[in-house]
Amino acid sequence: MTYDNVYAFGMYCAIVVVLIAIVYVIRKKSGLKSEKYDERQKIIQGIGYKYGFFAMLISSLAYGLMMGGFDIPIHPAVGITACAFLGVGVFAGYCIWKDAYFGISGNDKKTIILMVLVVIVNVLSVVSHIMADTLIEDGVLGISAMNALCALLFLAMLVVIVAKRWKISKADVRSKEEDE
Repeated sequence: MTYDNVYAFGMYCAIVVVLIAIVYVIRKKSGLKSEKYDERQKIIQGIGYKYGFFAMLISSLAYGLMMGGFDIPIHPAVGITACAFLGVGVFAGYCIWKDAYFGISGNDKKTIILMVLVVIVNVLSVVSHIMADTLIEDGVLGISAMNALCALLFLAMLVVIVAKRWKISKADVRSKEEDE
């Protein structure tokens, strides 16, 4: 195994361990049980999984074809991670927009705070890599760019949440005006 592969494997393991630890601590401290979803939300999530899967499949195929035919200055682990994150982003964006991402309890503040923290931590990591001049190594976008991908994914999810809430607030204002 090369150093880059070991580093990528270590990054993936660290991300998984940190996410599991965060979820465990949050659930243990707040006494949360798993979210409950109604039938409509479960159906929408199924559709979202399908869209996310096809987005990931198509982007992975396109990435594979591009890697075979062109000299792309991106580390392979970054390209595959970008394809996976695209699938996750499509699923999350669809479910958020259709009100199926958060459970019926409506307790989404902790999740949003966690998303903001993930964005901040990853942006700080990207800035440190830029300052250390390690983001691009030998003309190739290196493994450290995965922090930028993670920040972009969670930032996109936050943008969809804000846009959805803005749309709901505009609809509420219109309905109040019609009632008067």
